[in-house]
Amino acid sequence: MEIGKHIQQEKFQSNQEKAYINMLFTSNYFRDLYQKIFNKAGLLSQHYNILRIARENIRNRSVPAT
Repeated sequence: MEIGKHIQQEKFQSNQEKAYINMLFTSNYFRDLYQKIFNKAGLLSQHYNILRIARENIRNRSVPAT
């Protein structure tokens, strides 16, 4: 579906504006989608990010074992 129909705007000042609005819309869509997943697990996106970074560090063995 066209971005204009989603946001109920038919005309844009330029293709650049349309692309920018489309990127913001898509970013917000995925943020909301992931937020629903995180909420089910009792996490915030910041928690997930820390867990993801920790997992990568363990895989790369860059975190010394204690």
